[in-house]
Amino acid sequence: DHDIYMPVYEAAEKCGLPLLFHPGNYRPSPADEVYRRPVLKNMHPINLDRIARSFQNLKLVMAHMGTRIFQQEASQYLKMLPNLYTDLGGCGQWLRLQPEDMVEMFKPDTVEFDPSMKNYRKLVLGSDAYVTHPGIITAGADNYLRILRRIGVPQEIINDILGKTVASWMGIELEEPTLP
Repeated sequence: DHDIYMPVYEAAEKCGLPLLFHPGNYRPSPADEVYRRPVLKNMHPINLDRIARSFQNLKLVMAHMGTRIFQQEASQYLKMLPNLYTDLGGCGQWLRLQPEDMVEMFKPDTVEFDPSMKNYRKLVLGSDAYVTHPGIITAGADNYLRILRRIGVPQEIINDILGKTVASWMGIELEEPTLP
């Protein structure tokens, strides 16, 4: 959210381009000593707050809600900021997700149960997989589909998660997906 990037976000908003951010963590590497960059601090999801508030028509996707360190905070930002979304990445943090974890992260703050399940509309299917391992994407999508169904997320919202939301940002009309 540094000032130097604000013109980039402004241009993306004018062009209607969604932006993907990778909050989270990288494993320590030899580059840490060379570049001395505060990786975890810069990747905290709170940095998306200023961008989302400043560019309210800009769609922001927070990749897999960061690491486990940030997921509870990130779920609060999702519920608070209308233009902030998160992806269900194909590997990593999301594959350890249990249905009860997702229910806890996406339940409304003011009521115990929300029959509209509107917070689940902040999810989009994404990939955190390497192109050399495309099976991870399919396995991840199958896993999330099972979780969403187990939770009782309506098919209409699942269709949005699986592509209709992002397609609408790009002006693409999708048919209803054929799901197993």
